[in-house]
Amino acid sequence: MADRRRRTWWRVVPAFGLAGLVAGCVSMPGSGPPVKYRAEGGTGQNQVYIVPHPEPPVPNSSPTDIVQGFLSASAFYASGDQAARGYLTAGASQVWQPDNEAATVFEQTATQVVQSHGDSQATVQVSGNVLVNLTGTGSVATQSTQSQSQSQSSGHAAYKFDLAKVGGQWRIEQLPKVLVLAQKDFAFAYQAQNVYYVPSGQSQGSRLVPDTVYVPLGTTENDLLTRLVNTILTSPGDWLQYAAQTSVQGTKLISAYPSYQTAVVNLTGAIARATPAQQQEMAAQLAYTLVGSPGLQADISAVVMEINGVQSAVTGIPPVPLSDRRYQPYDPYPPQAASFTYVDPGTREAQSRCGSAQAASIIGQAVAVFAPGGAQLASCALAGSAPSASPPPPASKHGPRPAANPSAMVLPSPDGNDIATVSASQDQVAIWPVGAKRASIKVPVPGVSSMSWDEMHDLWIVTPDSDIEMVTAAGKLVPSGSKQGLTQISIAPDGVRVAMVVGGQLQLGAIVPSQSTQNQTQRSIQTSWVIGQSVPISPGVSQVRSMSWYDRDNLVVVSGTGQQGALVEEVPVNGGVVDQTVRPAKFSVPTGRYPVAIAADTAENVLVVMLDNHQLEVASGVDGPAQILGPGVLGSAPAYGGPG
Repeated sequence: MADRRRRTWWRVVPAFGLAGLVAGCVSMPGSGPPVKYRAEGGTGQNQVYIVPHPEPPVPNSSPTDIVQGFLSASAFYASGDQAARGYLTAGASQVWQPDNEAATVFEQTATQVVQSHGDSQATVQVSGNVLVNLTGTGSVATQSTQSQSQSQSSGHAAYKFDLAKVGGQWRIEQLPKVLVLAQKDFAFAYQAQNVYYVPSGQSQGSRLVPDTVYVPLGTTENDLLTRLVNTILTSPGDWLQYAAQTSVQGTKLISAYPSYQTAVVNLTGAIARATPAQQQEMAAQLAYTLVGSPGLQADISAVVMEINGVQSAVTGIPPVPLSDRRYQPYDPYPPQAASFTYVDPGTREAQSRCGSAQAASIIGQAVAVFAPGGAQLASCALAGSAPSASPPPPASKHGPRPAANPSAMVLPSPDGNDIATVSASQDQVAIWPVGAKRASIKVPVPGVSSMSWDEMHDLWIVTPDSDIEMVTAAGKLVPSGSKQGLTQISIAPDGVRVAMVVGGQLQLGAIVPSQSTQNQTQRSIQTSWVIGQSVPISPGVSQVRSMSWYDRDNLVVVSGTGQQGALVEEVPVNGGVVDQTVRPAKFSVPTGRYPVAIAADTAENVLVVMLDNHQLEVASGVDGPAQILGPGVLGSAPAYGGPG
């Protein structure tokens, strides 16, 4: 049950969100009794807050007004649940436990009386289009984890509330076992927060995997720390199920509390028997989840992990910041200068350039990927003051010199040690070690529309028939299922999350072991993988033609078609299901041209946009500025790979 003594918590909002708020209280638009808000100042890491003030029932309210009022008030239960409980009978209030309930968020709700029993009983149905379903921990639910108590089909759901008169006033006596929330209330009552897990089936020391949970605003700092830690001590049950897990299963929480700018977490159970390496993984989970948490007023900068009350050395004595080298191997998306590749559409020659944003005005000189000395990539360390375009090859009386290895696509591995190519005829995938004069792996394929590396050095490809194939590090081609309408995949640097374009829409899935055999404290190393369940992200973004990971929380995409409709946008991935904040790029393309494809690799590197005439435009970020790479430089299939 929510703590009725908890203090009110205030949510930070952007300055433009306060334009309509004046001193005192205002009511936000919506049906049913109003929820009032007040803008106030603060002293924590967030400086401007909005305070929710749900209203209690109005005397002589109708059954629909009572249900509508409860829906609005219950959204803010964490900052005080007395108003919401005022809409319930004593019996219903006693069993209502909102803290761990699953939730359904509607885009809009329709409320109507569907059954009436004289003047003493009524049934009200709330229905609408579902925006998202959340699990009890606040993570996005897949279809298999959604509540079975709802009547749902094709994104539509309906819930029933039974009401009775108490003292002449309508009150809810039976309600669904899920929180029913309208999007307008959810946006003010919940906040997105990343939590971090270790990947299933991979070796220790792998990059952590972010997952988004939505936490109710108003939760006290101690309660929020407890909620977040308990969440990461339990393996995810959403779309990441089987793909990620807690580092030491069987670990229990004794206590969690803030001490100035340090979160102190006391654990027990299996963690006491874990190896130092496993304890370090657990410390990394805690640090990446809690440091800088947007829901905490205390600006947490370090974590102390205790085991049965004794401080563990793995978090440092005194505790070390997240930037410490012991945490760096777990960073889901470390920023670093990288090189990008593209293919000359005329000669089919693969080229590589440094993409460091620090050298955005002098993008490194083009380097032929397949040179006489062996396969190579451009080095940002050598970019220096190199000109923005490579000098033209010497003229030949026999015409343009042929490409050393004609290619349709080129993609360096994440560590920069290998280069994957698709032949110009698109019937063969080859993998070239950097420095080698011949490919170490050649695999015949029926065509390739997309390819992406994972952290285990496996290469995933999508065929024109939407089949998924995996070329293992040993060179074996393994069928890995299919997904109707799939045209592109892009694996995040954490090696687990997979962004997909399916039927022109964005989806988020995960790479999972095909056979999961975890035990209490050790993870089995798997060699067979598939892409598991997926969830839609930012449904408003359609006709996606190309996309790439930008950072751990965002994609950059090219959507729409033609000069009037094609856009470059930044799309949130973690939180993108609910947070519809899609940011159009502020830089423009040349008049008469439009974007077709895009490549990105953190804000450390330039965005590379291929235009419809095969010109390449490079931008220092989504906000620009941008410039055409050239003159005379043409390219297709732009892609980022390993460090430059």
